Amino acid sequence: MSETSFLDELRTQFDRLLKTKENLDKKATGMITMSGLVSALLMGFGTILLRSIDPSFKYFQCMLVVLLFGVLLMVITIILSVMAYKSRNQWYPLGSDKFYDKKFDPKAIDSYRKAKENLYNLRMIRDYIFSMNDTEKIIDSKGKWLKVSQWVFLAGIGTIPFIVLAIILAVIENKIIIQL
Repeated sequence: MSETSFLDELRTQFDRLLKTKENLDKKATGMITMSGLVSALLMGFGTILLRSIDPSFKYFQCMLVVLLFGVLLMVITIILSVMAYKSRNQWYPLGSDKFYDKKFDPKAIDSYRKAKENLYNLRMIRDYIFSMNDTEKIIDSKGKWLKVSQWVFLAGIGTIPFIVLAIILAVIENKIIIQL
């Protein structure tokens, strides 16, 4: 395999890694949005329900704790998703750091522009490999935060059936107070 085709393959692989990173960022923003929506719904419906259910209902306190726990889990999901989404310093092939050492260095441009093809290819191969390694670490970190975030989100969603069960029991025991 020639240096040029190897460099092309590295470039393609690096582009794939950047797409994966971008997809994880989209997933993180989706998790933030969903968690915010679910927590708002839990608080809204919870407020209405807590006003409508007689406090003497034997599962009232349990329902309140489950409701608060659900909201707390959604807030934790948001925090975890933000941790996945947060920006990190990343190494890029031919990034601006190659041309700045506290101030712009025009000689650095010439060292790339005037380099022989094989030297240029070797530099780019090295830079792509460093960039890919750095990006893989970022992807791994984002993935770990998102994985935990998803489990916490599912646990938060899991509180909803318990709340619904408590409402059904309150209706059966005639502990719903309807205020018009």
